[in-house]
Amino acid sequence: MAFDIFPENVFKQLTNSELTVDEKAKLIECILTTLRNTKSLSSKFKEIQSFLEFTFAWIDKIDENLTTKFIGVVKYMVDIDLISKQDTWDWIFTTSSKHLGSSIIDIRQEWMRLFIALMKTMNKKSYLSRWIECLNSNNWRIREEMLNLIIISILNKIDQDFDYKSLISALAKLVNDDNKKVRFVTHETLALLALKG
Repeated sequence: MAFDIFPENVFKQLTNSELTVDEKAKLIECILTTLRNTKSLSSKFKEIQSFLEFTFAWIDKIDENLTTKFIGVVKYMVDIDLISKQDTWDWIFTTSSKHLGSSIIDIRQEWMRLFIALMKTMNKKSYLSRWIECLNSNNWRIREEMLNLIIISILNKIDQDFDYKSLISALAKLVNDDNKKVRFVTHETLALLALKG
């Protein structure tokens, strides 16, 4: 099911305390299907942002399939530049990074696909600062996945002009990380940067 157009206050319905978790999940699914079929969101920007804020905050309460669909729709919005606002992309990157700590590998991989899409949209200084924030996270999975994102970025030449050396000080802190996986990926990242010159 999808809406032909966005009904008035549809996003506000999500905060209705009388709705059950299942009812909210169904409403989210309808909104996502509608967003997927939308070609322009400029007139609904504030409502879309409210929806994203709500769903990001509520995402731990919805099932894996709906979470995957939500991430896919956000990536779709990034890919076709439905919301061409830098501060929104920055906010999505920061908010999404918290979910890289998920224990479900399929969900983490979906977030990674979204991050790769975001990197093609965001300005360099913006995602550099976000990377460093994530490398300093208390959650080892977030640190590991951010290192993987850097490796993917280098190998796929997502941004050939990016000064990856500016990350060295942040990476140096992870060489002796408490987590074995993080230490391993840190050494891989540094080795790749050395080869890159």
